[in-house]
Amino acid sequence: MASQQWKVNQGFLGLSQTPPKTFIVGSPTYQPTTIPFPQSPPKSSAGFNCHSVYSPPSPSNGPRETGIIEKLLQSYGFVQCCDRADRLFFHFSQFNGEIEQLKIGDGVEFEQGTDRRTNKPIAVKILKLPPGAVATEVLSDECYLGDITVEPKYTQGKVPASNSDLGRVTFERSGECFFLPFTVDDIIGANTLLHQGDQVSFRIATDKRTGAIRAREIQLVRATTPPKFLGIIASIKDNFGFIERADSIKQIFFHYSEYHSDVKEMKIGDNVEFKIQTRNGKDVAVDIIPLPLGTVLFEEILPKRLKGRISQPLIRPPGRRPSDPCPGRISYSDESGKMGEIMFGDRDQSGDWTLFNDDLVEFNLAVDKRDAMKRATNIELLTESFIVRHEKREQGVAQTLKDGFGFIKCCERDTRLFFHYSELLSKTHELQNGDELEFTVFEDPGNVERLLAVRIKVLSKNTVCFHDISKERYRGNVARLPRRLTRSRDVVPEPDQGIVSYTHSGDNHSISFLMKDVEPRSQLGVGDQVEFNISVSKRNGVQQAIDVVAVSRCPEERRGGFIATIKESFGFIETSTHDKEIFFHFSELEGQPGDFQLGDEVEYNLSYRGIKVCAEKIKKVTQGTVAPETLKSEIQDGYVVRPLRGIDPMQEEYSGLVAVSRGENGDTGNTIAADDKVYPYGISSLADKHEFLQKNDLIQFQITVIDGTSDERAANIVAVRKKLRAKVDGMKEEFGFLTYEIEGKKLFFHMSEVVDSVSLHPGDEVEFVLMLNQKSGKHSACRVKRLSERERPNHLIHRLRAISVGNDARPRLTIVRQPHGPDGTRGFFRKRTQSEPIQNPASNNPLQSFFRKQSSENGGIHNIPE
Repeated sequence: MASQQWKVNQGFLGLSQTPPKTFIVGSPTYQPTTIPFPQSPPKSSAGFNCHSVYSPPSPSNGPRETGIIEKLLQSYGFVQCCDRADRLFFHFSQFNGEIEQLKIGDGVEFEQGTDRRTNKPIAVKILKLPPGAVATEVLSDECYLGDITVEPKYTQGKVPASNSDLGRVTFERSGECFFLPFTVDDIIGANTLLHQGDQVSFRIATDKRTGAIRAREIQLVRATTPPKFLGIIASIKDNFGFIERADSIKQIFFHYSEYHSDVKEMKIGDNVEFKIQTRNGKDVAVDIIPLPLGTVLFEEILPKRLKGRISQPLIRPPGRRPSDPCPGRISYSDESGKMGEIMFGDRDQSGDWTLFNDDLVEFNLAVDKRDAMKRATNIELLTESFIVRHEKREQGVAQTLKDGFGFIKCCERDTRLFFHYSELLSKTHELQNGDELEFTVFEDPGNVERLLAVRIKVLSKNTVCFHDISKERYRGNVARLPRRLTRSRDVVPEPDQGIVSYTHSGDNHSISFLMKDVEPRSQLGVGDQVEFNISVSKRNGVQQAIDVVAVSRCPEERRGGFIATIKESFGFIETSTHDKEIFFHFSELEGQPGDFQLGDEVEYNLSYRGIKVCAEKIKKVTQGTVAPETLKSEIQDGYVVRPLRGIDPMQEEYSGLVAVSRGENGDTGNTIAADDKVYPYGISSLADKHEFLQKNDLIQFQITVIDGTSDERAANIVAVRKKLRAKVDGMKEEFGFLTYEIEGKKLFFHMSEVVDSVSLHPGDEVEFVLMLNQKSGKHSACRVKRLSERERPNHLIHRLRAISVGNDARPRLTIVRQPHGPDGTRGFFRKRTQSEPIQNPASNNPLQSFFRKQSSENGGIHNIPE
């Protein structure tokens, strides 16, 4: 059968009709040997698979064949016949020898028998042949010349996994072209690499089993240089990608293993050089080498700049790419004056700003070298487009910038507009907060309810103005200065605006102004004449005075008041109307700060520093100069309705209120009746300016009438408080604690509350008044007064009584150890000398006489207490 198949192949290829010789290692006159074989399996055989029930084969005296061991299992295997395409089963019992010596791939000789149970052919009487004695292929005697059409895949000794790994060699015979497969192992020469187009010599090998032919013993005759191609990496996947070719409008596949550089550094847009191989019927890129950027050019850009009009803008559907890579169109006139239309795509604009219909643009022509197709590129938007299209442009300031987007504060809109950096017409400007911009308002295609700023142009500084400012300067007088912010946290402060009254065209007007709009060197006062411009907001039309400059000042008015608060370096003055307080700094006092006490009458001028009203040029005046009053003699019993703001900083009003008591024993009832008479009071109303009056405190006061206004207020207020007694429990540097307890805690007091600033020590008995801090809600002692002089401790009195001051007295102290010096040594480094005791006959103090005597005996201790 093999001989017939060989003849068919020979006739097809046009070769000799005589079969080629079969080359077998061993004696050419080799004769099969008759070997006795056992007729039953060995007793040790067990665990057969599909042939576990073994039946001895029927006797066979047929011809002996050769084959190759294909598979070995537990007790049986399979033999591939060399001369035919049959695969025969055999049992280990049919092998004449040790089964451990039989390996897959070994050549064997056998006879064909028949399994008695299945009646199928099997191999029997198996004999292992020497290596090389069995050949499955027959080589032709003649060598042929051919050309490599497909390069093999170099797998370094591995068996080709598929036909795509095989190479192909072609040769011509009798006018016909034939293609033969081969692998890398068929190439003679360990370092020989074959490429497409190489001329080679080879022999034809025929498989005796199947009759298939292939090329063997391939030798390189003449090498050819494969062509190289240029391209740009167009896309990258997990382990492969595609290259856009520069020689044709198509992309070619490549695998990462063909990239001759670091794959991690490869990116889309890289220029590469490569070769082309055909694998599995498809062209693939191999031997890929990266090139410098700009080496590969698909098109030629003409230098001449052309102008045109957008006839079809780019449409960017949200969430997906357009199917047409160049959907935009520009109408333009060519060199001959003929009108035409040219396409463009996303990458052809100089930026990603939005283009509209009828926009005027400037561009270059790009001609594709592969197919001579033209398109517009380097497209720039011309500023005259805004005029031709009658486009409404708005202005604003970049207010908030994020990564790739930001917001614009508009001149004519209350809302901020969102924008993308891609809408900037300038590619080189680095946008910053505060940059002035001009833009077009456009509806967001993805959300029609949102507006976007597009086609953004950066303007020069001081171009954008949020207000229209009058060219005419106006004159007027300050009617009201900006209000000082209230100190209360619970009250919303009034707008910090002043008022200027002015006359224009015979009509009287008033306009507000802010302190920031006042010329910095101008210190305004009420009644001052000023010049200003009028600013009108573009958003809401509100008018305001700006660039306010003082023209003439009113004569400085000296005001009167009372020192209400003194701190470390500043204080507050109570006005003559007793309804507010003015801040002052010690540097404004005419004299030493120690010369000013609470309640002193002063005169001052007002000045304005920013939004704050301050007192300056403060001078102490004689008592009764400020707001003369007439005092009534009758003494009233009453209570505090509202304390001064210095006691309760959270209240808005400065002045306090007192009311006359109703009921017996001065009962306040904790409420104010409709017919209760209340009187205001200030720091000048207190008999003791250091008194802290709190709400509901019982008081006695007189009523005074202000001359000129007949207004009544309280004066000479004296607190009627219950005084408590306790002892000092402990002292720190600036404060201490009393044995009086509230809510389980000992009562705190500050040394500034001690009367006459006497020193207190633990155990001293004191008298005090209980006070509640309105801000913190904690109690403390005030007006602390020591009741008795400090007595000597009992142990010191007993000690003095025990001291004898006679002439024969000796110290009752015994030195046990000398003291250590500052340097760690024992004793003192100075020599001890005897000194005479100080004689003071006039002194009759026995304690001083005792210390003098001790000084004489102990080396001159001169620190004698008085």
